[in-house]
Amino acid sequence: MIFPTFIDAFQFGKKTLFIRNIACNIKETTFKYRSMKTVALIFVLFLNGQAIGQDRFSPGFYINPSRDTVRGFVLNRIHYSTHIVFRTTIAGESQVLTVNDVKSFGLSTGEVYYPMKFENHKNLPESPTFVRMIVGGGGIELLKYHGQNIIGSDDKGRFPMAKGKTSNATNALKNYQTNTGIFNILFQDCPSVKAEAQNVRITDEKLVQLIKSYHDCRSLPHWEFRANKLKRVNYIGFFVGQSSSKISFPNSTIRNSNFPFRDKYSTEFQPTFGVLGLLSGKGPASIFAFQGELAYTKAIFGSTRVYANDVGSYQIKETTKINLDMNLVTVRSGMRITARSRRINPYLSFGLGYQISISPDATVERVTVINSVSEEEKFEFEMDYSSLVVWAGAGLKKNVFGKHAVFVDGHYEESFISNSDKIASIALRLGFLF
Repeated sequence: MIFPTFIDAFQFGKKTLFIRNIACNIKETTFKYRSMKTVALIFVLFLNGQAIGQDRFSPGFYINPSRDTVRGFVLNRIHYSTHIVFRTTIAGESQVLTVNDVKSFGLSTGEVYYPMKFENHKNLPESPTFVRMIVGGGGIELLKYHGQNIIGSDDKGRFPMAKGKTSNATNALKNYQTNTGIFNILFQDCPSVKAEAQNVRITDEKLVQLIKSYHDCRSLPHWEFRANKLKRVNYIGFFVGQSSSKISFPNSTIRNSNFPFRDKYSTEFQPTFGVLGLLSGKGPASIFAFQGELAYTKAIFGSTRVYANDVGSYQIKETTKINLDMNLVTVRSGMRITARSRRINPYLSFGLGYQISISPDATVERVTVINSVSEEEKFEFEMDYSSLVVWAGAGLKKNVFGKHAVFVDGHYEESFISNSDKIASIALRLGFLF
């Protein structure tokens, strides 16, 4: 019988096309994954070199033995000991300056350091080392060395303060007695401050107030070198761009079994726009920030498949056109790593998101011609799409108009858990932060 033979040939043609498309998709996906991994690795190494190299330098100055002030950039350290690393420009050659080359140095954060040595102190260096000056003046000074508060003067002696808070009652009493003895020595020429010091809880702020009270009591000049409080630099902004997307159906749940969901869809260019926010870590120029986005993409996909075959005396040609109109809304969250620079900041971002399609419109138009007899068919089908997505991006940011910034970046996104279909897209975006 001819008709069953025609049906078998038609199904065989579909299976052959299906297997060929799967092989192409696997090859394309493998190449894309390897290429993206290589590019991402190169960019991460670049950012790492930028962030850990020149970008750890902060604006500052030092005063040389001739009392000349030299301005430039000082390498950031939690603690300083016998030397600093200095550059006259952010990308200039590094100089190692010792305590013999520097009478004092300071950072843009407000911290000021002086070389000083301590004699007859078990836990303090006897050779000159850099200590941070918190309160200076004609009477009593407050210093900090590797997190340890040191109070006193050249005339009265310098004393490391015992920690004021401890969970052990015996140690707490010992610390209180040690600190009280120090206060009695330093404030003996100002009874009111000496009495006030007996009940002071040892904190940086309380010590500063106590020393200021002493200088006021003695009518002596003093200077306070407060470090600026580190603030978060947060942004909100928007972006617009052009997206290039591809769609496939590896795990389709489309209800109409006649829909040829395995077809290859052409890459489409679509507009995208959205809003974003950046919440940075504390610091003058933190390289890490939390990034959140809400984006919309007008995604339209189309596919045309032509199947032709001769079965006996039958000439068969089937043309199928699929049109998918999807309004994609994506919520993203992740991390941004920005290389510090005084001009243009390269950055890398990555994270996870959730994507849905609002009111998708999906139609199939099919024309089947057997010999000279044609049949047209058009139908719609239900299509539900929601998926977790993984995304990554790389771009450049430049500060403009004071605290504002513009940026341009490349953004890649791909769904990896989907109930119906899979979308991968790459976009070029331009945005503004304020």
